[in-house]
Amino acid sequence: MDIEEMLSDVLIIGGGAAASRAAYEAKRNYPNLKVSLVTSGKYGLSGSSNLIASESLGINAPFNYMGDGDNCENYLQDILTTGDGLSDPKLCKIIADEACDRVRELMDLGLKFDNYSGHPFQKKLSGCTKSRSLTCGGSTGREIVRVLKNANSNLGVQIIENIRILRLFKDSRKRVCGAIGFKREGRKILFLAKAIVL
Repeated sequence: MDIEEMLSDVLIIGGGAAASRAAYEAKRNYPNLKVSLVTSGKYGLSGSSNLIASESLGINAPFNYMGDGDNCENYLQDILTTGDGLSDPKLCKIIADEACDRVRELMDLGLKFDNYSGHPFQKKLSGCTKSRSLTCGGSTGREIVRVLKNANSNLGVQIIENIRILRLFKDSRKRVCGAIGFKREGRKILFLAKAIVL
């Protein structure tokens, strides 16, 4: 069986919101790198971010649009409480401190949240002591992926669809350097990359 080979500087495996954001950040910050995103289905239509549709799922950022006193410290405490001691406090602080900036970037890329009186409407959803969850009807994940997919396309991220990645492999120094996947028709593809994001 012939094996097709693909080379990338950065290989991102997945097609949901996290993978889309990883591809966006890699290409935006390092435009000369070859960034490839591999997804097992059709990009923008597969992955858990796209398949979860609920008005009770959103993205959190302590903008305090609803005037209930929300701020980064409240958000941090909610993350740590919900994590029940399992969360990394340093990482949680970064999430709480940067959430508004990251969500603003999504809005600048074209993400439109449910609106109330001229600003995004924030709901008090699971794990939140304040109204901080922003939603796009019942399609928040799908909409986040949609705007990032458009941004990735504009930046020149290589999109490779309908590939099932089966395993990663390491070089002689025991560093992950590639992945093996299959196309739907059964053809093997070998991906070689300097960095891999799952």
